[in-house]
Amino acid sequence: DIYGTYAALDGEYQQQSGVSVNDHPVWLKEGMFNIWDDHYIWLSVNHSRSDHPWRWVIGTDYLAENTIFAQCLLPTDEYIDDPTLCGPNWYNTQGELIGNLTSNDGICDLADSYVCTSSGSGFFNYYFEGRYRQVHEGVPMWFASGNIGFQGDLAGDAFIGINYVNQSFHVGFAFVFAYASTGSVYAVCPLHAPLTHEDVMSPWACNSDWYTIAQFDWGTAWMWDPLMDIDQCQHPNATDITTAAPIDYPQALCMYDVTYGYSQYQTFYGIYLLDNTTVYDGRFVYRNQRLLYDTDDWVIIWYDEKDAWALNDNVPEETYVSLYEGICRD
Repeated sequence: DIYGTYAALDGEYQQQSGVSVNDHPVWLKEGMFNIWDDHYIWLSVNHSRSDHPWRWVIGTDYLAENTIFAQCLLPTDEYIDDPTLCGPNWYNTQGELIGNLTSNDGICDLADSYVCTSSGSGFFNYYFEGRYRQVHEGVPMWFASGNIGFQGDLAGDAFIGINYVNQSFHVGFAFVFAYASTGSVYAVCPLHAPLTHEDVMSPWACNSDWYTIAQFDWGTAWMWDPLMDIDQCQHPNATDITTAAPIDYPQALCMYDVTYGYSQYQTFYGIYLLDNTTVYDGRFVYRNQRLLYDTDDWVIIWYDEKDAWALNDNVPEETYVSLYEGICRD
């Protein structure tokens, strides 16, 4: 399920000392505010059932059967004394196989998917700038990996995930940055239906419109943030670092109207030659030869925050693109 219906069941459960149900241990996965409740695994015994009177279940209250989300239903009447032996035989309460839920003994391995983020909002950077690690493969949620924030000394209960938001600029599902302890949301990137699995598993691809909380003298407000940047990254101690292949730059680009008609964008037309003496955001730039060093010195530059090439009036002196005239999107 791309909205993570069963994501709350995923994770590591620890056996609770001194707690038992039907003379069997109870396991707990601690919840986090605004993400999921505490979840328990316990043995449910109901002799009034004709099938599976003894079954391991997952729910939010081991004293309340109506909180059960998943149940272990083996293909035989075999009784297992340990929920880790259930393997992939977990079903929802309607008797439908969940499919991608399995149980095993031991410590869960965290995924190796990292994202790193920074923003044009100093307020956002102070609390959220840093590295985030995916909770588990297949779950669209990334938790702060170590300390985050501008000074790198804030506790890591921040997360990136999919939430339903209701804001003036977007109503619907979106990638959000939030604090698990409070549920407060500080950044939003709108998502638009229909969504695919790839859409919700790629926060770095959501780069057209980010909104972040910015701080002013009179308080805080939502602002469109063209400098918000999320990229895939790696663990700081990784040894198998992936190196990007060298870029094979075309020496010249031609921009024109394929119909040869008049256009309001005619000022951008012409031959753009590679300038390998000028670098912006880590890549060479292209200069329009027709208007070279004119008032409108159109250049094509790499806009790292948007992961796209942009058409701009001169190479910016700042480290960010403030007003671009056009952007190349797939």
